[in-house]
Amino acid sequence: MDKMNINQNYFVYNRKEEGIYPLVESDWFRLKDLINKIVPEEKTYNIVASFTIGIFVSSLFFLISLNTIKEAPNWMVVVGWVLLLSSFFISFAFIIVDRQQKKIIKISKEFIIQEMENIEKVFEKHKDE
Repeated sequence: MDKMNINQNYFVYNRKEEGIYPLVESDWFRLKDLINKIVPEEKTYNIVASFTIGIFVSSLFFLISLNTIKEAPNWMVVVGWVLLLSSFFISFAFIIVDRQQKKIIKISKEFIIQEMENIEKVFEKHKDE
């Protein structure tokens, strides 16, 4: 029994023809350089902002609870207000820095895509596309 017969019909699909972009080395190296310059997204600013928002909320509850104590020392009130205000401004600053970092990453990715589209424009497309 050297031969095997298969009675089921199978379809063999032909591979779709694709175009090739022959890139000049300088274009290739420029794209690699642009990709290497993308700054990876870090969650550090987001984490610090969340931490300082937690301090802000805690100091807010601390100040509210100090109002119930009639003979609270003045230094406790001052410390509470310093913590409240400083944590608010620090968390606000870190939120702004985090958003700016995300915007820079988005712009750099869009710039690379634009460069690739500019390279595509140099080549003549096949009429079937």
